[in-house]
Amino acid sequence: MRCALLAALSAATCLAQLQGVVDIHTHGAPDNRPRKLDVIEWARSAKASGMRAIVLKNHFAPTAQAAYLVRQIVPGIEVYAGFSLDRPVGGVNVAAVEQANIFTGNTLRIVWMPTFDSENNVKFAKSNGPFVSVSKNGRLLPEVIEVLKYLAKNNLVLATGHSTAEEDLLLVKEARALGVKQIVVTHPMSPTIHMTIPQMQEAVKMGAFIEFCAGQVMPGAAPAWRNNVKPYVDAIRAIGPEHAILSSDLGQPENPHPMEGWKLYLDMFRKAGLSNADIDRMAKTNPATLLGLK
Repeated sequence: MRCALLAALSAATCLAQLQGVVDIHTHGAPDNRPRKLDVIEWARSAKASGMRAIVLKNHFAPTAQAAYLVRQIVPGIEVYAGFSLDRPVGGVNVAAVEQANIFTGNTLRIVWMPTFDSENNVKFAKSNGPFVSVSKNGRLLPEVIEVLKYLAKNNLVLATGHSTAEEDLLLVKEARALGVKQIVVTHPMSPTIHMTIPQMQEAVKMGAFIEFCAGQVMPGAAPAWRNNVKPYVDAIRAIGPEHAILSSDLGQPENPHPMEGWKLYLDMFRKAGLSNADIDRMAKTNPATLLGLK
């Protein structure tokens, strides 16, 4: 009886913590690598926990089809698609984005610049494999400009992917100049990107949100980051919570179940001294604004 009561209280606490959360960065099966759960289970878990919306991300395939089907199977939660411009979809090309955007259901919301196939990521990994570039000699490539123009015209979100910190700033500046309304700098504190706080401040001055992902600080993360949100907190205080977005980037087998990961993540911020109001703004209000939710 006592165990059942404790379980019920735990579930109620989870619901209270996650009520209204919008997760712009989720990973689920089917994928080309193992995932903790599939996209249907992701949506069901998120709905049961009171979350408002999730965005499906896959590094190597569009998720518009999956998002449409998940919406049919799991009503009662907003499910959106993301699109990552890596090599399997032809790299940075506007035709791929155009097609994803007209798929049944109008689910596409976020377009990521290249991630694992980005020039920066491939070189960081010391790989000799092919890569997708977004810039050359400090200037964005013409195909990148084409995509940015399409995002502006169709009110889609730009996410900077695994570009360098310097490329992130080029992307934010040009996107804003071309009329892209919503921009998010993808987990800039990851070792691959290593954006400085002054660079983050520059990005937010140009109108971008800065994303802070749970996956980097989960128990299975690298030792220097494991259970340590202090670098995040320092950055958030420097840029202001009104410019920050908390997301999970969860779904990996080695990490906790995403709902448990979200609870751990939010608890870390509370223990680090951030207010519930600031946490709610970063986990609920700001990502809802990014996706255009009313």
